[in-house]
Amino acid sequence: MNIAIIDDLKEDGLLLCAYLKQYCDENKTLANIKNFERASDFLACFIPQVYDLIFVDIYMEGMNGIELAQKIREADKDCILIFSTTSTEHTHALAGYKVRAADYLIKPYDYNTFFETMQRCGASILEKNHFIEVKQSRRIIKILIRSILYTDYSNHYIYIYTKTGTVKTYMPFKVFSEMLLPYSNFICCYRNCMVNLDEVDFMENRDFIMSNGERIAISKSAYKEIAANYRNYQFEKINRLKR
Repeated sequence: MNIAIIDDLKEDGLLLCAYLKQYCDENKTLANIKNFERASDFLACFIPQVYDLIFVDIYMEGMNGIELAQKIREADKDCILIFSTTSTEHTHALAGYKVRAADYLIKPYDYNTFFETMQRCGASILEKNHFIEVKQSRRIIKILIRSILYTDYSNHYIYIYTKTGTVKTYMPFKVFSEMLLPYSNFICCYRNCMVNLDEVDFMENRDFIMSNGERIAISKSAYKEIAANYRNYQFEKINRLKR
């Protein structure tokens, strides 16, 4: 998740950055946070579709936050905009409506207020950036949930097959499965093997055909249940996209 903070008060920007890091750590979410003290500095390196979440202070010297938000919206219709301000004037609410601001943070605010804003506005982005941590060759590495194709287990080792390569880690399957099975897009398709349903292109001859072309066998004894779960997940996914 890429996040930008634009606030000409350095202390306020650093506090928001600290809140974001705490929130992302608590939610096991990878985030790249950049801090800017002037709107012009942000615009000089702004690339549309790069930032998922942008925090903009309304009262800044030079270009103010409303003007900056308008320029952002002209180029990027999808990023989430959140204003921070010391004022509760209704005129800001109208301006925020025009640029589709998701929420306001009224300064000074504490972590609980920030947390509530993130729960309202950033939940969908967080889901895309959740990660798990595993040890490989004495190093702790973070793996994005959405990057995982499937996992397998052999001789006490977990093999995590991702879009960019394979990670091997020593861990009981029960412990590892508890990291992934809480996510609705993961399912056990046979003993000690889990598949990311978001990376399944289709089912064919009792196999899952993955997005990379690999075939993953489905347990014969549990085939009907697994097939039904797959169809239900795809149906729910389509409904979510329609909302």
